[in-house]
Order: sequence, then C-alpha cells, then structure tokens
Amino acid sequence: MEEKNAQATPQLLTDIQFKVSRKGYDPGEVDAFLERLSAAVTQMQDRLRQASATAQDAERRASEAVREAQILQTRVDELESGVVFASAGEDVSPEFEAEQASSVLAMAKRTADAVMNDARTNAAALLSEAETEAANILRDAKEKAIAAVGDLDATRQELSADAAALAAFMDEQRASLSAGLSRIQHVLDDPSALRVGVPPTIQELAALEGDATVAPSSDFPINSTTVIDDATAVDEEPPATAPVRIVGLEEIDPPVPGVSAGAEASDADAEPNEGGQLFGAKDDEVDEAMRKFFDANFDDDDRFGR
Repeated sequence: MEEKNAQATPQLLTDIQFKVSRKGYDPGEVDAFLERLSAAVTQMQDRLRQASATAQDAERRASEAVREAQILQTRVDELESGVVFASAGEDVSPEFEAEQASSVLAMAKRTADAVMNDARTNAAALLSEAETEAANILRDAKEKAIAAVGDLDATRQELSADAAALAAFMDEQRASLSAGLSRIQHVLDDPSALRVGVPPTIQELAALEGDATVAPSSDFPINSTTVIDDATAVDEEPPATAPVRIVGLEEIDPPVPGVSAGAEASDADAEPNEGGQLFGAKDDEVDEAMRKFFDANFDDDDRFGR
C-alpha cells in the first residue's frame, strides 16, 4: 500500500494499489470488493452528513427559540418593572401582560425542547442505522475473506502436492537419463563393450561347416536297421548291393566297389530300367520301406531312449 497512515476515504479505497504476489488474492475480486466497500462508505458518509446537518439545523432552531425566549423574558422583566410607572388612567392590567409574556415564553421553550428532541432522535437513528450497516458490511467482508483464505489454503496444498509429485517424477527421469548417458558415454569411450564375444576366424567357420556336413543328426539313432521285412520281399533275387539303410532322413546307397557315386548317378539318369521305366522294382521297394518307416511306432523301442 502506498500510504499506510492515510485516512480511509472512498477515493482512497478506489485508488489504492497493492503489490502483486504469486500466491496472493485474485486482483479482480479484490478490486470488486474495494469498489463495493467504497460505495458503502460513501453512502454511510452521506447519511452521517445528513444527520449532522439535521442536528445543526435543530440546534440552530433551538438557539433561535432560546434567543426568542430570552427576548420575551427581557420583555416580561421590562413590563414587570414598568408597572409602577404606568399612568393611572390606563386600563391595561400589569398582571395580564405578565401572564401573557409568561405564556409566550413557555411556548417558546416547549418548541425549542421539541425541536432538540426530534433532532437528537433523528441523529441517533441515523447513526445507529449507519453503524448497523457498517457492521454488516464488515461481517460479510470478514466471512468472504475467511472463505477466500480457506480456498487459497486448499489450493496451496494441492499445488504443493502437485509440485512434490512433479519433483519426484523429475528426479526419477533425471536419474534414468543420467544412467542412460553414462552407458552411452561408456560405449563411446570403449566401443569393444558392445561385442558379445570374440568373432570366429575363417578357419573356425570352415571347420564348423565341415563338421555340419559329415556329422549325423543327434535327433535320430546312430544304429540303422533294415526296414524291408519278409512280407514285402519279392520273388526274384535282390541285387548284389547291400540293403538300403536309413541314416537320419537321408537315403544312402552303399557304394558299389570300383564305381564312383558320380558315375552311378550319371548312368541312372542316362539309362532307364528294364521295360523302358525310369524307376524299377528296387525303387518301389525303397518307397515301400520309407512308407513303413514313417508309419512305424517307435514308442517301445529302447534304442531311441524313450
């Protein structure tokens, strides 16, 4: 406030200015309240001025009545003192004049007293009404101020809780970002940390590929069995080659002595079997054996580790 000791007037209540605070009252509500308070004070001051004017008028009238009464009293005294000097031929009675003067004086006193009483009554009524209205205004203002303070306190608590939650969230995010930056910086300082293991050499890769081509699958038994039984045997004599065996999922024919695998494949592709057919009885036997192998139930076979 600019003037701390200034007298409270409607103009001061209208022109007063407060410093703006971040967590203070709403400036709009404060200005509206000051305007209402200024109007109430102005109205109360007008009524007080009217009451004062009425009282002054009553006092003036009372003073005039008293002055008139004094004049009448002086006249009465003069009349009473001049009775002895009256001429004997006059018919006016001194007692009558004295009584008449006393009556006028009493009437003037009664008039002055009535005016004074009316003025005092009106002034007291106006003052009581103004005091009552001022008390009501102050009570309403106090209640509104208490409610506003309660609302501001609740808002402050909510904002404090939100600020604490936001601070905790920011600390958590800051810690997470710091950890991520530390990991990134560690990788930048030592790029070898990204490697899972030592990369294999070309010789190791070649060795692994060679092992993968010759090693049988571990999902199938190593020992092979003949899948052609007597029921499916044909009447003619089987060829001189060994029976077909199944290793894993691949068909491997035993090599014929003195003949390479490439030569056999080329001969088989070049010349059909007897009768002009591309596949002979041996091929049918192999197909039947393969079919039985895949239809067989190996649950009770101990060789499969079941």
